[in-house]
Amino acid sequence: MIHFKTGLFVLLLSGMSLSKAQKAGDADKATPAGKAFTWQCRVDSVLKNGLHKMELSHELMGKSEKDLHDLRLVDSADRELPYVVLSEPLLRAQSDFVPYKVLSVTHHTQRHYRFFFFHDYTEVTIENPGKDKLNNLSLNVNNSDAYKYCAVEGSDDQKEWYSVSEHQELSLAYDNDYTNTYKCIYFPANNYRYFRLVIDDRHQRPFKINAVGQFKNTLISGKLNHLSHKTTISQKEKEKQTVVELDFGSCQLLNRLTFHVKAPRLYKRSARIYVTRQTERNHQVVNEKVNLYELDLDASGRLFFDLPYIHEQRIWIEIDNKDNPPLEIDSISCFRLATYLIADLNKGNRYFLKGGDSTLKVPEYDLINFVNDVPQLMPKAWLGKLTPVEVAATKVMSPAKPFYEELWFMWACIGAGAVILLIFSVNLLKDMKQNEHKN
Repeated sequence: MIHFKTGLFVLLLSGMSLSKAQKAGDADKATPAGKAFTWQCRVDSVLKNGLHKMELSHELMGKSEKDLHDLRLVDSADRELPYVVLSEPLLRAQSDFVPYKVLSVTHHTQRHYRFFFFHDYTEVTIENPGKDKLNNLSLNVNNSDAYKYCAVEGSDDQKEWYSVSEHQELSLAYDNDYTNTYKCIYFPANNYRYFRLVIDDRHQRPFKINAVGQFKNTLISGKLNHLSHKTTISQKEKEKQTVVELDFGSCQLLNRLTFHVKAPRLYKRSARIYVTRQTERNHQVVNEKVNLYELDLDASGRLFFDLPYIHEQRIWIEIDNKDNPPLEIDSISCFRLATYLIADLNKGNRYFLKGGDSTLKVPEYDLINFVNDVPQLMPKAWLGKLTPVEVAATKVMSPAKPFYEELWFMWACIGAGAVILLIFSVNLLKDMKQNEHKN
């Protein structure tokens, strides 16, 4: 009887050890990482230490949440880095423009400018007679979609010239409703009497520069990127309305609409932009129309509209025709202001932008206090191709286990139990034989 109790105890202890060891093993198995990013892209072209701007593409904006709270910038060790999101401003009214006297506009060919080797370039010299403190100049040029670089120099006597800004982007978003447009160049504040702009012409013909000056009230000339979309136009005969559907394929930020109307020649129509939202009525889910913006389409006025914050995948434009024939709309152009991520990067380091984790909140970084609202001043880093993120697993380490939960102790107990059971069985057989002889 004693042998039986001892064997039963050892087996029971072995079972307990096995159960706890299995639970501990389950705790050691891989579990999903804390942040569930679904895509990432590499940051390229970090050529020096300091603040850099990274322009966000349409594809990236379409995959991101409305306020970009699902994004995080990390280094090669997956450490989170601070960043700031900035968008370029919309174009301001022309009445704010104050021109400076243009002393000369000279085109040079087959020569090099300093170390940039601008074989073909244009020099524009202006006078700042009051020696005002300037940190930007606005160029009024004829429409062009050319992409150029520009250097800025300053002088007080037009003999000795000093560097102000060496490498400025000069990309222009042309507007079909006007024959000219403005582009603002930003640089560190200076009060030289003369400023000279050196524009690289090696890849395209020179710009037609009409004026150079400054906008008094604001920084201007935001870069507008064209948004591709599918346009569907239909007629509501009974309501005497034209409905235009614009489908961007994914959620996009829309800042400007431009209408191109073929006919009639004279018209004045009221219109509105709306979206549909699902709502519950009488225990049924229905689509409800929500108006976002009112438009006046006037043949004698401008046909581009700067919009408030609209972030949608699909919008509709409803035009009231009354008793007039419907407008023959040739096309509608959609634009988004360039949006940048600003971060303090180091040359030679590897960085990645990750996104798609909707559980994250909008980050709060100290960097916002050290970044102004002029992204044009900063060098540009490029964001590479978006690639999916493999669902990584991180191992959660369990605390140190007591010896009786270790696998070796479990197998020792099982072995000891087996030996005791064997001895118990042999003794039991001996006792049974002895009892048979006595009987």
